Amino acid sequence: ISLEALEYATIHAASVAASGAAALSAGLSIALSGAGASALNVINNTVQAYIADSTVTAESGDVIVQAWSSASITALVGAASGAVSGGIAAAAGAMGVSIARNLVGRNAVDDATGLRNQVLAYVENSTVVSDGDVWIEATSTDTTSAVSFAGSVAIAAGVGGAAAGSGAEASNRHSSKIRAFVLDSTVQAGLSIDVRAISDSRITQASAI
Repeated sequence: ISLEALEYATIHAASVAASGAAALSAGLSIALSGAGASALNVINNTVQAYIADSTVTAESGDVIVQAWSSASITALVGAASGAVSGGIAAAAGAMGVSIARNLVGRNAVDDATGLRNQVLAYVENSTVVSDGDVWIEATSTDTTSAVSFAGSVAIAAGVGGAAAGSGAEASNRHSSKIRAFVLDSTVQAGLSIDVRAISDSRITQASAI
């Protein structure tokens, strides 16, 4: 007897912004340019496999209750800005800003509660009898890879000045609840009883350039 709940949650996101400005004049010349890119990626799911308020008997074979979740986020966020001005009096300014936020189990970066991504495998208020094994397992694999980049260039040809600024941020948070349990139940097995919760959480790349 096998009860399984499986989930594959995958986000592939790319957000890139670019801007440019040019000004040429025999007199006063001013060029301003700005670009911004932002991405918010959230995975909050509940995966459950359970036996509740029941009597389950396997006269031959095993009883398996398994919840398995894979949450994956891959994000590329970037901004580029350029400004060129030329004249007797010239001024140029450019700004680029990039923000990437990737969340598993949270609604926001400052979400203090978390645990909104849940993987649960359990037996509750039940009787389970098996001639073989009883296997109750909750497994979660969370992976995030994120790159956030920003760049800017400003050029002023003439009497005057040029200013350029850029900023990049990458915030990655994992907060999953993984539980495997037996509550208020009777479980009998001819071989073994195995109850386990397994979590594998990885941020494989987090770059702000």
